[in-house]
Amino acid sequence: MAEPVPKPARWPPLALATLVAAWIAVMAVRSQVPPAIECDLTLRPDADTVVMLSASWCQYCRAARRFLHREHIKYCEYDIETSTEGRRRYRAQTTYVIPILSLRDQVFIGFDESQITQALIGYGLRGRQ
Repeated sequence: MAEPVPKPARWPPLALATLVAAWIAVMAVRSQVPPAIECDLTLRPDADTVVMLSASWCQYCRAARRFLHREHIKYCEYDIETSTEGRRRYRAQTTYVIPILSLRDQVFIGFDESQITQALIGYGLRGRQ
């Protein structure tokens, strides 16, 4: 009597498909976040520029960047880990939370979309292109 031929394991193709799907999902999320605009290197900030202290790993910084980009608000960032000016500005703060956004005479600790929106409307900057 012949021995039965073992069936190949099904989990390797499923594991590979799961990994590929996860990689695609991560890449899709990353592609939705616009790249950081570096203050002084890419853009020299003026009175109508939102300046953000950020870090590459910060999810709230990414949310703020998406919002500012979506609303066509002029902004730039100082990375608190890779920029000397970013580190200096961050150390000068009394609260060590990121992102820290500033516009003219206002400073916003953390990212609160409604708070930023109200300030932008107050300064007549919302929706300007």
